[in-house]
This record gives sequence, C-alpha cells and structure tokens, in this order.
Amino acid sequence: MCSANDFVISPGYVINKNNPCFVIAEIGQNHQGDIQIAKQLIDASKAAGANCVKFQKSCLTEKFNVAALNRPYTGQHSWGKTYGEHKKYLEFSTEDFKELQSYARNIGIIFSASAMDCVSVDVLHDMDVPFLKIGSGDTNNFPLLEYAATKNRPMVISTGMQDLETVRAVYTLMKKMNANFSLLHCISSYPVPVEQINLEVINLYKSEFPDIQIGYSGHELGTMVSVAAVAMGARDNVVRRESDGFAGPVCSEPIEHMGDELQRLFHVKQVAQQLYTRECKRSTEKSNTNSYVASIFRTNSSGYPVNFDRIIVERHITLDTSWKGTDHKSSLTPVEFSKMVQEIRELEKALGKPEKKRQPSELDCFMKLGKTLVAGKYLKQGIPLQKEDIKIKVADPKGCPAESLNSILGKVLIRDVEEDESIMEDNVV
Repeated sequence: MCSANDFVISPGYVINKNNPCFVIAEIGQNHQGDIQIAKQLIDASKAAGANCVKFQKSCLTEKFNVAALNRPYTGQHSWGKTYGEHKKYLEFSTEDFKELQSYARNIGIIFSASAMDCVSVDVLHDMDVPFLKIGSGDTNNFPLLEYAATKNRPMVISTGMQDLETVRAVYTLMKKMNANFSLLHCISSYPVPVEQINLEVINLYKSEFPDIQIGYSGHELGTMVSVAAVAMGARDNVVRRESDGFAGPVCSEPIEHMGDELQRLFHVKQVAQQLYTRECKRSTEKSNTNSYVASIFRTNSSGYPVNFDRIIVERHITLDTSWKGTDHKSSLTPVEFSKMVQEIRELEKALGKPEKKRQPSELDCFMKLGKTLVAGKYLKQGIPLQKEDIKIKVADPKGCPAESLNSILGKVLIRDVEEDESIMEDNVV
C-alpha cells in the first residue's frame, strides 16, 4: 500500500525511503545521432543495473526561435555549422523513439524521455511512457509544466539554474495539478565544479517539500557525489553522460567501458543504502552504537539523513594486501588511501550550503538554453498582452525570462514585435 508521499514513477516502482534508489541512466543525446549506438547504451545501462534509460525529445521549431537555430555553432562538439543543424542531426524521429522503446522493453528496462516542448509531451504521451521528465531549462516554463501535468502521468522535474522561489512556485503548481511528481536537485554545468554542487540543497528540499520524494541529477565527474546524494536521502538518481557542445564531456570513456563504470556506481549505491538502513536499525536497538557509519548520518523524525557530520575516520594502511597478518586484507594500499582522503575532501566541498540559487558555473548553460518569452504572432505596440500572444522558447537575443509570463500579462509594448522575436524587458510597460 502506498503512503501519501510515495512517488509511483512507473507501475510496480514505488519510490520511498523503504525501497531501493531508482536509478535513471540519462542517455540524452549521447547516441551521436546513431540509433545503433543508442541501443548499445541501452544494453550498457541494463547490464550496469540501471532501472531506466532516458532520452530527450524536442520539436526544434517549438523549442527554439529562428535566430537561435541560425546561431553559428562550429566548436569541437558540433554536428553542424549552425545550432539548428547540430540539434537536427542529434534528434531522433518519433519512429526511432518507438523502436528504442521496443528495444528497451524487450531487454527488460524502463524507457522514458525528457519533453522539451508541448509537441514532444504529446509524442511521449502517445507512446505511453511511464513518466514525463521536465529538464532544468523548462523548470520555469510554467505553461509547459501545466500542459504536461494535464496528461496525468508521473512527472520528474529537475531544478538546475533556478532559485528557491521558482522551485516553490513549481511545487505549488504541481500539487494543484498533478501531485504525483518528484523534484531533483541539479546544477546545470558540464561538468559542475565540486564546490558548487551544494548537496545540502537535498536537505533543504526535504524540509521545504516534506510530502514529496526528492532526487538528484548529477553532472559531476566520477561517482562519489551521486553515492553521497543517495546516502543523504535522494530517492531517484539520474546518471548523466552528456556533453551537448559544452567545453568538455562529463565522461570521456569509450562506450564499451561505460558498463563497468556504471555498474560500480550502482553497486556502491546499494551498499550505502544497506549500511544506512542497517545502522539506523542498530541505532534504534542499541543507543550507544560504536559504528562510525551510524554517526555519519544525523536523522530527523522521518528517518532521513539530514546532514553529514564531520567525523573521525580510521582505516588500516599496508604496502601489500597479500602479506601475512589478519589486518592486511582489509587494509588500504597507499594509492587507495590517497584516493579515500581525496574523496573525503571532495565530498566536504560538494556538501556546500543549503542555498538554492543559480551557480556561476550554470551561466553558460543558462545563456545557451535558458527559455525566454517570444511573440507568438505579430504584436502591435499599445495593445495589452494576453497569454495566447506569447510563446516560451530558447531565443536569441535573451528577452524576458520564462517565469515572468504572468507578470507581463495586461501590460503593453512600447514598439511592435515581429512573430518569433524575443520580447525584451525594456519594451514592456
């Protein structure tokens, strides 16, 4: 039986503190525009232990205005001379998506995708995906959230590039329209500097939104932070392997090696969850537990870990684990010990502060993919703006932010605006 704050992400998969972490392998557009590579990634994700594979679906003319599509794009990650050509090369057709969905179903792994616009919401809804994902670039795109919510499917919403006020508004909207949703802490930087990850936002979200499940969508290098997020109570985790034209890829390993890396990540996550569950039980049965694992987690009344304490960690060190003596086998070599210390120090940085705001490293992504208000038709000056006059797209130049839609309704333009042109803040009074 499900409780009030359980998140049913897919038939048979209930996300709560009593069940294992739901792990999403975000393939995104790392398939290089090749459906065979996409299938290899599905295979690798399944072999590694992921619960779900996820892609991204866009209708390019709905997501971008013409100026953004015509933007020159000739960097090392480009698949075309313009950004529109680049995105078109990487965009699978609906028939391709159906083929991949069937392939995933046949090998026994859940298939879904992020919907980048209302047309894509319809495509994925017609495909009967188990849940809809809304990416960070559309967290403040309230018309898209509203439209997706009308499909009455579970929704997973990332919150990169947003502040707490916007996330609160998303929560309020979703509770009214479709209460079966989850929020993911996310920093939209590729890769994100460890000191800007702010894992403490997970605790902030659990405090602000105690009746929903909180997850984590990571863009950091390595696996340590994602494991820490699970230990902090993130119940669904997105493992991303995506570059999409940024300065460098999140993971540069060849596809044939990704299975091993993901498998290690999922194994460590399982161990972390088992340790947490076991030690909480021991703490209940024996108040003066000596386990250092139990002391890592300080729990609240809901049983979630609410912080990482700075504790003492002691590990044996040896020059050779095969030497005689009972301690050698459980000891660390100098290389392993150094790696442990490095990860501890990295984790201390990654915890950050419980402050939800746009991080400096997210500015590139925001300027490239942040949504703005554009004219849905030719708009004359002096006529009060109505909701049907406006669309929300990735646009050049950047105009009024997507979250300002309701605040400009009823206001007028100082000068005419052509269809598909950005609505600039200094043109609205």
